[in-house]
Amino acid sequence: MVRFNIVVPHRLSRAEALRHIQNEIEALKGPYGDKITGLQDNWNSNSYVFREAMGFAVLAAERVIPLQLELDGELPWLAMPFKGKIEATIRERLRTILE
Repeated sequence: MVRFNIVVPHRLSRAEALRHIQNEIEALKGPYGDKITGLQDNWNSNSYVFREAMGFAVLAAERVIPLQLELDGELPWLAMPFKGKIEATIRERLRTILE
């Protein structure tokens, strides 16, 4: 597995940032719910975990803390050539969500 870490700063309160992220996750469950499995809502500790995406074993944990969102994860080795593009795409999407 290939590890990645994405940190996105924001100016929202933690509660507001959580609301934005939760809304986005719920919106993605509709069209992509059958492609992402192992979803574990654990917002009590300000984190969200999923274990599989599009048939690939992926472990990702998202944490919303004051003034930043942190996404740690592992991608399968097959995704290694696309790691930079995957990180850039996720980072840009998170920036948009947290504006």
